Amino acid sequence: MIKLPEPDYVSNEDEFIDIIHSTLVNILDKLVDKKIISNYFLLKKFGLDIAAFLEVGDKYLAKFIEIKLYKGQRQNGVGFGDKRGEGNQVELLLLTQDKLFLADNFIRWILADMTKQRGTKRYVFFNNNLAIESAMGGVKKGKQNNFNVRILLENAITWNQLLEELKRFLI
Repeated sequence: MIKLPEPDYVSNEDEFIDIIHSTLVNILDKLVDKKIISNYFLLKKFGLDIAAFLEVGDKYLAKFIEIKLYKGQRQNGVGFGDKRGEGNQVELLLLTQDKLFLADNFIRWILADMTKQRGTKRYVFFNNNLAIESAMGGVKKGKQNNFNVRILLENAITWNQLLEELKRFLI
C-alpha cells in the first residue's frame, strides 16, 4: 500500500494538479524501484491536466488524468470546458459510446471536494461515463458545462483509496 500525506486544504485547481503530479511521481518512482515499471515521464497540460507515459515490460502506455476541484463556489456544480462549451473535456465527453469505452482505458477524472475535511471521503476517481451521467443538463457545446458534485460524491473515497486507484489505473 502506498502512503503519502493527504493535503489539508487546496486553494485552486492548479495547486491540486501540482499535488497530484507530485503524488504520481512518488507512486511511479516506487513502481520503478520495485521493477514493476522500467521508465516513465509526466507532462502537465498535455491535452488534459496530466499525462503519464510508462514503459511496463515490453509495453508502452499512455494515461491521462483530468482534475477538478470543488470548493462550494457553484451550488453543487463544478465546471468543465470553457464558458462557451468548448475544450478538450467537452470534446472527450461528446464522443460516441464505443469511443468513450476505448478512452476509459487511458483517461480518468479526479474530483476533490474541499468543502469536506481532510481524512473524510472527499475524492472521486471516475471514468468518462460517470462524467457524462453527472453532467448537469447533459454535455453540450455552446454552454458552460458543469458536473453535479452530489452525484459524483456518491462514489467518494478517501485519500488512501485514491492513491490505490491511481496505482491500479497507471499499471
